[in-house]
Amino acid sequence: MTDRNREDINLAVAALIEDRDDIKMALAALIACVVQTVGEDDATFQRRFEKRLEEWYATFKETPGRLDLQALETLAWAKSAVRAERPYDLIGGG
Repeated sequence: MTDRNREDINLAVAALIEDRDDIKMALAALIACVVQTVGEDDATFQRRFEKRLEEWYATFKETPGRLDLQALETLAWAKSAVRAERPYDLIGGG
């Protein structure tokens, strides 16, 4: 394998990782939109949602070989997004 081939492969892998992170962030944002919107009419909804999300996280974490780190990270990002008051709180801006 040439250095050029290695460089092309490294660039392709980096692009896939970035795409995957973008998808996780978008999914977390969508979940936050739904949870926060429903929470406007039901003050206990967000708390119940977070509890259920934590239960699923624990279940997934305790099931080796079934899900990878990416699934757990997506759930963690969703929880962070739900708790964020502003989108910038999640992405580290503002």
